[in-house]
Amino acid sequence: MKIHTGLFLILMALLPACTSQERNIDVKASNEHYRLGVEFAQYQLYQNSLEEFDLAIKTNPGNIEAYNKKGLVLFGMKRYDEAGELFREVIARSPGHLQAHINLGMVQFSNGNVDSARKLWEQAIALSPEDNDSKAHNNLANLFKHQGDYDKALGYYKTALGLEPENTLYLNNLADTLRQKGELKEAETLLAKSLQLNPKGMMTYFHLGLLYRDQNRWQEAVAAFQTAGQVNPYQGETFFQLAEAQLKLDDKTSAIQSLEHAVKISPTNPKYQDRLNTLRTS
Repeated sequence: MKIHTGLFLILMALLPACTSQERNIDVKASNEHYRLGVEFAQYQLYQNSLEEFDLAIKTNPGNIEAYNKKGLVLFGMKRYDEAGELFREVIARSPGHLQAHINLGMVQFSNGNVDSARKLWEQAIALSPEDNDSKAHNNLANLFKHQGDYDKALGYYKTALGLEPENTLYLNNLADTLRQKGELKEAETLLAKSLQLNPKGMMTYFHLGLLYRDQNRWQEAVAAFQTAGQVNPYQGETFFQLAEAQLKLDDKTSAIQSLEHAVKISPTNPKYQDRLNTLRTS
C-alpha cells in the first residue's frame, strides 16, 4: 500500500510541471515573434531577426518554421555550422520538411561537401514530388554546372523552369549555361524573356554583358555591364568585366575607374587589385 501511495505522490508531483509547461506555450505570441523575425530579416536587421526567432521558439518550441527561418538568417550571415544544426533540428522534428533538406544541402555545398549536398537535394525531390521543389532542381543544376557537366545542368534547370516558368533566376542560370556551351542565340532569347519579366534584373544585364563579350560586341557589353552596375553597385565582378570591355574600346581611363570601384567593393580580391596595378603601370 505504501508503494502505491508513493507512486501516486510521484505522479501528482509531475502533473503540475506538465501543466505548467503547457501553459508556457503561447502559439499566438510565437507567431507574432515569427512574423517580426521575417520582417527584420527583410530589412537586413539580422540580429533583431534572430532575437525574434528565438522568442518564437521559446514561446512555442513546436514552431518548426521559426527554426527553419532562423537557420536561413544564419546561413545568410555565413554562420553555416549554426544554420546546419537548425536545419537538422527541423528535419528531426519533421522528416518530410522539403525546404529544410534543400537548406541543409546549401550548407553542405557552402562547406565544400558537394556529395552530401547533392544527396540532400535528391532526397528533397523524392520527398514530395507533388510539391514545388524547383529550388532543389535549380541547386542540383548549379552543382553540375560548377562541375562542368552542362548537359545534366541543363536538364535540371529546365525542370526547375517547368515548375516556375517565370522565375528569372532560373532563366538566367539556364541562359548562362547555354552561353558556356556556345549556344548563344538561344541564350540571348532567354535573357530577353527574363528582361521582359523583370526589366531591372541586375543579373540578367550581367549575363547579357558576358554574352556580348563572348561575341566581341563590346559597345553592347559595356552598356549591359554599366546597367548591371547601376542596378546593383555592390558586385565587384560587374565592374571588373566592365573594365575589360572598356579596354577593348581603348578607354583606359574608364577601365581604371571601373577597376578602382571593383577594388573598393572587394579590397581583398587579388584579381581586381592585380589588374588595376597592371593598368596603372602600363
